[in-house]
Amino acid sequence: MLNGSSVSDFVVKRQKELGLANADLANALGYSNHNVITMIRSGKTRLPLDKVRPMASILDVDLAWLFRAVMSEYVPDTLAAIEQSLGAFTSQNERNLLEVWRHATDSSDPEITDELRKGFMSIMRLKEELAKP
Repeated sequence: MLNGSSVSDFVVKRQKELGLANADLANALGYSNHNVITMIRSGKTRLPLDKVRPMASILDVDLAWLFRAVMSEYVPDTLAAIEQSLGAFTSQNERNLLEVWRHATDSSDPEITDELRKGFMSIMRLKEELAKP
């Protein structure tokens, strides 16, 4: 989900990218003590599920993506049960990609062959290469 890193690693990285202090996060999440953020960042405390929505907003990431990351790290069996019964959580970017797929295929719902999968993966690798400085 997080490419080998943990939720705490992601919070640290994203917090640095946005220039947010622990006190900023703590206040925005409704904590009076910023030590809670220190414990989340160190992995000693899990990000509470009821704080995922405000954390996603503060860190400017898709809620479904962060929720899935938190669930897959903390309670993977629960996530599997939820997704088995209700379907997978999808981020806005994933939903956007589905719209592109539907447009490109004229909503014909073609089978995803190995050849098509390999082509898509090549496009994604090219996108990553082009994004490098």
